[in-house]
Amino acid sequence: MLAAEAMIVWSPNRKEMPAETRGKVRVVKFDPHSNDTDNFIGSDGACELSWKEANETRRLFMLYRLFHTLVMTQGIEPQTVHEAFMGIDEYRQTISSSIDGSENLE
Repeated sequence: MLAAEAMIVWSPNRKEMPAETRGKVRVVKFDPHSNDTDNFIGSDGACELSWKEANETRRLFMLYRLFHTLVMTQGIEPQTVHEAFMGIDEYRQTISSSIDGSENLE
């Protein structure tokens, strides 16, 4: 899925969060009429105007900043974020070629 279409949803890794979504991240194609993300606390990406208006370079920066934010402020495991973000084309194309699933040709 293209980053421009990707909505990232998550719930912080905190004991007061619902067990079914605690510390989890999901990447879905943004659909304002969908209800399959209701149990998650946070959302970012294509559901935000700044994401839609950003050029590809800026959007990629926003994606990596979100990765860092989810790990550092939401307590979500880096591997959990990475596995979810692998569903985004630009993420797979820009991660190190030494990482399984990378599509980085450099």
